[in-house]
Amino acid sequence: ETEKMPATIKVNCPKLNNGYNIKIRRGLIERLGIEILRLNEEKDCEILLISDEKVSSIYLQKVIFNFHECPKPDDIKLRFCELFIEATADSGNFEKVSDLLENMAELGLSENCIVAALGGSVVCGMAAFSAAAYKGGVRLVLVPTTLTAMINFSLSGNAFLDLRTGKNPAEISYSPSLVLYDIDCLKTLPPNEYEADISRSLEILKKNKNPEIIKFFEHGGISDNIEKIIESCIKTRLKVS
Repeated sequence: ETEKMPATIKVNCPKLNNGYNIKIRRGLIERLGIEILRLNEEKDCEILLISDEKVSSIYLQKVIFNFHECPKPDDIKLRFCELFIEATADSGNFEKVSDLLENMAELGLSENCIVAALGGSVVCGMAAFSAAAYKGGVRLVLVPTTLTAMINFSLSGNAFLDLRTGKNPAEISYSPSLVLYDIDCLKTLPPNEYEADISRSLEILKKNKNPEIIKFFEHGGISDNIEKIIESCIKTRLKVS
């Protein structure tokens, strides 16, 4: 039986002296404004959304509407910006992160801004690097839209970039302020991308040796149990019950 939604998993991150929540909800993207503005402690609130063109074409208008229409203090001044990156397999490199940082500086974002990453593993990884580097580190909210990204970014402390010598040798430690998993995002993936996403995720899950979850991949029932798969995988990686 599929576990009831929603779920909130508390993640402790001793090496960064920080902790954060992973929230698993259906329809979370339509509540992004409410969830992210809860993190704001300033009169002026700066939000930078980093995404790719494919994902933003589906969600951007909903996100913008939600930020401007959600309840907030009358005296708050909201500034919403967006930057789009090319999210290909070879685009997670320092050159692209450098471009992101240049764009953030050109926008005049302060050290109090909140970076929200909406997309797959490339978008989340590049946003994490940029948020960690900009003005000594700004707050980061991760909103992964693929199963692989949801599993990869369930643990704080690791974001990778490619170098000319190979894939993923550059690593940075970071801790997000919040991680949001909207399960409905998976429905928007084209069938071939969804199947490839599941195949990649299976390799990760096998390493965790969780027989309850692996049986869904081997005997069917993935779509009907996707919340349980994600939550159980996160808890297995975090070693929490």
